Amino acid sequence: MLRLGIAQENSPERMADGKAGQFCKEALHVERLVLQGGRYSGACLRENRSLLNESFTSSPSDFMYGKGLEVLKDVRPVRVVRFGDICLKYYMSRGVKDILKRWCGMSKGKRSFQWALALVSRSIPTPEPVCYLDGQGGDSFYVTRFVPHAHNLVVYLEKESATQRQKCLNALVLFLNRVFCHGVYHLDLKGSNILVKDVGEQLEFFLTDTDAMVITRKGARRPLYKSLLRITRTLVAYFDRKELVEFSAGCLSNSPVTLSPQDVVDQALKIQTMKQS
Repeated sequence: MLRLGIAQENSPERMADGKAGQFCKEALHVERLVLQGGRYSGACLRENRSLLNESFTSSPSDFMYGKGLEVLKDVRPVRVVRFGDICLKYYMSRGVKDILKRWCGMSKGKRSFQWALALVSRSIPTPEPVCYLDGQGGDSFYVTRFVPHAHNLVVYLEKESATQRQKCLNALVLFLNRVFCHGVYHLDLKGSNILVKDVGEQLEFFLTDTDAMVITRKGARRPLYKSLLRITRTLVAYFDRKELVEFSAGCLSNSPVTLSPQDVVDQALKIQTMKQS
């Protein structure tokens, strides 16, 4: 079993539950992975190790282009596929920059895994992490459990009625209020990085693409502004200014950091107008 040790003040290892060297009060069972004689290395949750297909562990990059996969995204340098109960994200190497990130322990696959564990420890929903792998050539992988019957927020809003959209907006306020209250800031909080799932009469949300995040006990103004602005830009296409201001105010109501909801919405509308002109 591998326990990730003390790192920088705002690193995933340190911030997972506010105690250095632990991801939660009862330490998660994180095991080291070493494949192909060290060509690939990483870590996985012991309880999810059985989800990894032998073909994937034998040759991760070849597996991502094999048979029996459902391709969810294929826009270089990222490829995302579903295989059975798992979702695999492949960050292709862009050269020296990614090789250096790998040696510094800052690959996108590793960051995705560690920040996801930090979210889990705070009971903030994210697809359940399985493992990450880093290749010596700078490529990396992040694997999670697949979330069935879920759609990203943009797809959900596009297909639903105005009444259901409003219900979704109200539920999203409660979700993001809790996220921000924990000092959790997703730096690319656009609609495609939030999954929505109908569970009876309720809606559940999951944060995805967890490779770029900030988590802090005291709150942080700039990351909060960036997160809220990014999701508000997604919502501009579906709601009017009044609804968006109420949404922003609701998200901020318990935040340790204060922002002007009107300023956030006005900036989102300004960006939208500039894009359309």
